Amino acid sequence: MEKRRETRHRVRQLVNVSDKVGVLNDISRKGVNISLTSLPKERKIDLKLKLDGKDIKVSAIVMWAKRKLNYKEHNTMGMILVDPPQELIEYCISLDNKVITGADS
Repeated sequence: MEKRRETRHRVRQLVNVSDKVGVLNDISRKGVNISLTSLPKERKIDLKLKLDGKDIKVSAIVMWAKRKLNYKEHNTMGMILVDPPQELIEYCISLDNKVITGADS
């Protein structure tokens, strides 16, 4: 399996996942990790994110999903982004720059 090359950034915010609402846990230029109360049945999903006040729509493909049996925990899934828009890439670059300059803390 190929090693991840993109930096993940922890981002805790609401995200629309097709017709459901989930929590965006982390993001990179190529993928996201999302928590949901119930996992979608489809493998290709439409996401709607709000990054720096901008609504961004992007398609993603579910690469893995973990179903939780405990009602106190949420299901999680890792997704690869399909042709991410430039705004999303620029957002991730700005997060990369904050980490490099130490402005993240």
